[in-house]
Amino acid sequence: MSDQYGDIVGSGQFRRRLEQIQEELSVLELQDPTRASVALYFSGRPVLGTRGIAADFAGRCLENYQDLVSKTFARRELGALGERGPIPLRQNTEMMVTGVTHGSFGFILDEMSDQTSILDTQLKEVVKEVSLTLEKFSADSDSEFLEFASEIDQRTVISLRNFFQEMDNSSATVRIVEDIHELNLDGPAVLRARQRAESSTIEDEATDIQGTSIHVLPEHRTFEFRTLTGDVLFGKAHADAVESYLSAIAMQVNVANSRMTAHMQVRTVHALNREPRSTYRLRNLSIEGGLAT
Repeated sequence: MSDQYGDIVGSGQFRRRLEQIQEELSVLELQDPTRASVALYFSGRPVLGTRGIAADFAGRCLENYQDLVSKTFARRELGALGERGPIPLRQNTEMMVTGVTHGSFGFILDEMSDQTSILDTQLKEVVKEVSLTLEKFSADSDSEFLEFASEIDQRTVISLRNFFQEMDNSSATVRIVEDIHELNLDGPAVLRARQRAESSTIEDEATDIQGTSIHVLPEHRTFEFRTLTGDVLFGKAHADAVESYLSAIAMQVNVANSRMTAHMQVRTVHALNREPRSTYRLRNLSIEGGLAT
């Protein structure tokens, strides 16, 4: 159609896009749909057309991406990570380069396992979460970024900082394709995400907070807690806290009017030119007895 009207540029663009789609379809045909698989298509200064990519750049980017996968997996399994030390469960998250992409040069990473599964593997869910993390940190909306930032920890922020610094310093962009999701990180998005990762810190603190009432939704694992000063805190509840709450209900404890201690994990996000933002996770609950009426 474009050739018919003499639109040579448009025709070339359509052909390149068709080649991209055909390549993505061929990659998908080789994938096990229940296992983690992702394609990283790089463009920019480190890439020489379809011929190659700078080895040092490629190695660092793959290392940074794998680091994000490993830390995300450990956080999902264990909660907040320690400030330093080896990443727990890293051996369960290692992906392998199984092919190279064309069009814009890049790599196909796959989960390698002898196990078979009819459901999506944990690692596949983690790869989806990594894509979501990269998307939120590069989003146009500050509020979208801040809302998501409270879901991760400082060690993940450091990995994000390394990833986006490498991309920005090298004047590179990347298109990430996994399952049915595609994420394009162009130059402005990379710079925006780098600035956020460099200027943000996330602090985790375990603390006990005294209160007078609590309500927990067990299926959703969410809570609403009234402190002694009358403030109302809300957030997510750990399985141990849900069990303590249900045990109190079964013993006919008046959870709406009792002295209690909430064992909280408080996560505070400090972002550039923004007021600190705290979120709460209820780790467990101790109910001491009814209040005088």
